[in-house]
Amino acid sequence: MISGFTRKILGSLFAACVVIGLGTLIFRVVQGPKRPKRAVIFVHGTVGSAIIFALDGFHTGASVTDAFLPHRAALQSFRDQPLGRQEQPLMDVGLQILNPALVEAYREGTLDELHGKFGAYQIAGAFDLIAQEQAPDDWAGTRYFTFGWTGALSQFWRRHAGYDLYQYLCDRFGHDTEIILLTHSHGGNVALWLAEAEDQLQRGLKIHTLVLMGCPIQIETAHLATSPVFERVFSFYTPYDGIQHRDYFSTTLRKSYQELVPFLAKNQVNIPGRACIRDVRMIVHGGHAPIDHASMWFIGRSLPHGLNNVIQRCKPIFDVLDPLPISVLLPVMLQQLESSETACAHLDMHIAADTNNGLFTLSLAPHKSVAMFSTTENLAEQVKHVGDLTRESWRSDDPSRHAVLNARFGDGMRSICSLTDSRLIRWIAHFLPHSKQETVITQTEATVSA
Repeated sequence: MISGFTRKILGSLFAACVVIGLGTLIFRVVQGPKRPKRAVIFVHGTVGSAIIFALDGFHTGASVTDAFLPHRAALQSFRDQPLGRQEQPLMDVGLQILNPALVEAYREGTLDELHGKFGAYQIAGAFDLIAQEQAPDDWAGTRYFTFGWTGALSQFWRRHAGYDLYQYLCDRFGHDTEIILLTHSHGGNVALWLAEAEDQLQRGLKIHTLVLMGCPIQIETAHLATSPVFERVFSFYTPYDGIQHRDYFSTTLRKSYQELVPFLAKNQVNIPGRACIRDVRMIVHGGHAPIDHASMWFIGRSLPHGLNNVIQRCKPIFDVLDPLPISVLLPVMLQQLESSETACAHLDMHIAADTNNGLFTLSLAPHKSVAMFSTTENLAEQVKHVGDLTRESWRSDDPSRHAVLNARFGDGMRSICSLTDSRLIRWIAHFLPHSKQETVITQTEATVSA
């Protein structure tokens, strides 16, 4: 028999447990998902650029007007093509967290066939594996995200996306999370608009590292790189990038540039003493092998050097890394840049591979100088490992390697034929390649709520 006193004690303990449990549940609901100590966010660039030249006035959309909406619908249809998710870290619009279990599955070599098709998991998995090898204590528990936006070649829509990204970051992360933004092409300009959003909304956003890969430097956003929102900004470019400086359409200057720091100086933009802004030129084999706009970011894509070679089969820069892009090497590059004590604002990153002798190194030097600051240890084993994992698990439904004349672009153009009367669109779509099969990729199991 339980005495009345004992029953009271047990009842009190039960009530306390219920209160504590409910309080914990309410706290978690209010606070949202657990905040990681480090978050890496991939931000893609423009999608379907060639549509701009076929749809009258597409790039000039300055507001959500009735005239612009059909073009936006066409672009959304193009953006959502399944093949597009196979070639880069691109998921749904908004902030999407990549399932940590699937990132781990890549590292373990157990990524299943369905999720192995996602470029996001191949690139994030390879990035994470190299990062963990370089500095396991720093990168342990890192969570990976994608930020998706319309991809319109429009200053207005990039600014709009920047403000959306700002709200997502402020809502999702606290000041205890180290945020690293990895951006490609105009995704960099989307990220730069975060500085204006912070000036306007003042929610206290801080970005630990902003990486711009092939970002068209433009008068509207270049000065924002000096904002205290960004602790450090690294702008990577390559002399062989024929896309970066050729956006004549979405900027008032009708011209874009490759180098950030010289552009700021030319336009008399003051760089505060506390600012860490670096231009980094990437050079392969002393400049004898080109890194193009696609091979910085896209998986299994490349662009032949020279107009005369536009039809030939594209070849990878490094057989050992193929089909992965240069961006998976960023953990090593960032470690070199952050550990360098140089005050140089313009640097060269030399990438050298000798497959015959099993060598793969990165070296940092002042711009146009042969005197190296530092050279990494031999990375050949790590690079070969991620290359082998991706070659084993990534099965693209696009038989082409070409950055433009590919099945993804062909399927995308055909998907918008019903949304436009453009004869040019229909003519282009007729001649572009088709995918090997009808692929349906959803992210129901590929991502979890951000």
